[in-house]
Amino acid sequence: MWWSRATKKCQNAVLDFLASGLAVKDKQILQAIVEMFQNAGKRLDEDAVNFALKVARDPLFPRFVAKQQQLVNACLAAGLLLRVKESSAIQSPEQLHKLLERIKKEGPFVLRPAIRATMKEVSKDLPRKPSTGRSHILTLEQKKVACGLVSGYQLAGESMRTAYQKAADQLGVGSTRTIQRAWSERRNLLGNAAVAMVPPAKPTAKGR
Repeated sequence: MWWSRATKKCQNAVLDFLASGLAVKDKQILQAIVEMFQNAGKRLDEDAVNFALKVARDPLFPRFVAKQQQLVNACLAAGLLLRVKESSAIQSPEQLHKLLERIKKEGPFVLRPAIRATMKEVSKDLPRKPSTGRSHILTLEQKKVACGLVSGYQLAGESMRTAYQKAADQLGVGSTRTIQRAWSERRNLLGNAAVAMVPPAKPTAKGR
């Protein structure tokens, strides 16, 4: 684990306090979720866990799970509502009216960058899933062979996706993206005149 025993002990105490009214199964689920965020480098503090519990118990939340865009919109609306209510710049009804008119006119143009900035900040530093395939750099000759294989499988009636996969299997390449990159370079590899009639390499039994 990435945290010390003392930190974990404190964390468990917080979870026990917040989840004291939950069933054993729910406590286990909550503990796993907290550890998931911890492993991702995004620790949930006491307020975040408490708020997550309240949201999960809200009868409206299941309806929003299936409508993610509305969930994001609701969070933005709640944040804006709170900022406006707490604004010290509003001292009169006239100032409030001006601010509300500004929100209606200028607000739509700041939603997109606001959402993008929020999502970027949330996803920043999250760990990437380890690659399951080997990283391959094809030689010039292997790229030509890859183009021939893809062409051959195409002529045999296979889809591009299947052609990439079979060519990758035959060449022992872990990722179809390597084959896709070679295919996208076929004009430089084979010349413009040859692109229209890429010499198909004969697929072996392994690729079929």
